[in-house]
Amino acid sequence: MATLRLTDVTFRDAFEATEASLREQGFRLAERNPAGGYLRSFPAESTMSGGTGSLSDALVRPANAVRRLAEAQVTSREGSVAVRYRVTIERLDTAKVRAWTREHEVSDAPVETPIDQDQGTLPAQNETWTFIRRDGAMEQQIRAAILERIGRTPAGSHSS
Repeated sequence: MATLRLTDVTFRDAFEATEASLREQGFRLAERNPAGGYLRSFPAESTMSGGTGSLSDALVRPANAVRRLAEAQVTSREGSVAVRYRVTIERLDTAKVRAWTREHEVSDAPVETPIDQDQGTLPAQNETWTFIRRDGAMEQQIRAAILERIGRTPAGSHSS
């Protein structure tokens, strides 16, 4: 997680600035815990052509379903506040995982039941998402938005 250390800022102001910054970047919050300083977004789904880390993507450049997830943790200690935040990108790999699983099964006996074929669960429960990478550009936008909201410039903070 990226860390932004702030001095002369209250925990509440840092939390509110972080929350507003996530919303400003288009994230809808799934979890908001002001007492614990924790924020987590719902997945924001879109498509991405290539650049998702697989060989087929590099060669064919198909449009892949991807999602971004943001989370942040605000903590206060010894007169300073730390904001830790991360944005991850995941690729939808359900079809690839199913094809690989069926291809490598040992038995050819017809013993699959409807529950084995994912009919006993919701479609969203059967999705397989693979971590691709962190979204550094989005993290920088969040950092800049937090600093702007609390009236700071990058020189007035420390990021690691």
